Amino acid sequence: MRQALDPSLYDVSLIDALIEARAKFGDKEILEDQDRHPLTYTGLIRAAFVLGRKIAQMTDKGERVAILLPSSMGVVATFFGLHAHGRVPVMLNFTAGEANLKAAIKAAGVKKVLTAKRFIDQAKLDELIVELKTVAEVVWLDDVRKTIGLADKLYGLAAGAAPKRFRVKTDPDAPGVVLFTSGSFGTPKGVVLSQRNLVANARQVAAHIDLRPEWVMFNPLPTFHCFGLTGGVILPLLQGMKAFEYPSPLHAKQITDLLPQVKASIL
Repeated sequence: MRQALDPSLYDVSLIDALIEARAKFGDKEILEDQDRHPLTYTGLIRAAFVLGRKIAQMTDKGERVAILLPSSMGVVATFFGLHAHGRVPVMLNFTAGEANLKAAIKAAGVKKVLTAKRFIDQAKLDELIVELKTVAEVVWLDDVRKTIGLADKLYGLAAGAAPKRFRVKTDPDAPGVVLFTSGSFGTPKGVVLSQRNLVANARQVAAHIDLRPEWVMFNPLPTFHCFGLTGGVILPLLQGMKAFEYPSPLHAKQITDLLPQVKASIL
């Protein structure tokens, strides 16, 4: 327990913490969503590096890039893809409404919003996207994925084998994410958490709870929420627990049906 609270354990960037988790727990299945096509650590690292490089080609190092996606394998790969290439994820609350989202985009200095047509169609957010396009460029990840060719796949293989050679080295005290308050009391306020903050939060939880690598963490909370991101994504991935990402906490029946199917240990 004393070792778990050693501050040196937090002295690591998020992408390096993910890479180190693979070395510690082995290349096991670590991420799944309702599409039921799980990824191993290596699969996740490859996906993050390939997608991240595509996004890096249209952004600048250190740029804050917004993500407008539900809890899914896609949002996790996008989040770590930005980190692999030295960009800062800005998690947008797609339930916050047009005015609050525009305020968040302005406050964070966001130029590009990453989202997916499938999600926007299912969530019926087409009108919201029309409005967001007036303040930022909307990048469809579905279209980005269609441009992935042989050279990208070869890059992914190399990055999966030796990720520390390909990732952009970042300081643990550099920004890890920008989250926003709900806007209940006026305009949403941006909260910048460092990579050290996020790694420390996850490892502090693990210091208090005896989490086992064979367990499955079922996360229906959105990643624009601190619990959904830290507890539902970063914590399980760094502790060797498979993370099952589900897009909405409101689907009570679907969630309770899924829990035994995915052998969930923690909800």
